[in-house]
Amino acid sequence: MGRHATIFRTFGKTFHSSSSLEAQYDVVIHADQQLLRLLADFPALAPNADPYPTSHDIRQRFDYLPMSRFMWAMNIGPSRITLYRSFLGRSYSDERFGDARRICIEAARGVLHERRRPVPTLYERPWCAFHLPSPVIY
Repeated sequence: MGRHATIFRTFGKTFHSSSSLEAQYDVVIHADQQLLRLLADFPALAPNADPYPTSHDIRQRFDYLPMSRFMWAMNIGPSRITLYRSFLGRSYSDERFGDARRICIEAARGVLHERRRPVPTLYERPWCAFHLPSPVIY
């Protein structure tokens, strides 16, 4: 999560100090690439079709990997939407920003897909707080 925070801290500083719309969009694209590279650096956390466990035997060691996958799946989409949100409205009238619309829709669909999957109650609570700090960083 430290690298995630660093991406958004750098994004916030660079985005708000950029002098033109094109420069801001370049900052967004660069931050998005860093975010996707971060996810690629941890392939075990990439969203996949494996079902999440529906229960846990408290006598067994807890497997954090499925929960971590869920948390990353719930974070990457909102993070990408946060990056591109300044250009989403513009994408409807200016085709230069058409990728912003496609990426935001794809990210939103990914979140909805994950939310429809059955997960243990234990997974629900961290998701509520996990994706909120991203927009607040800058």
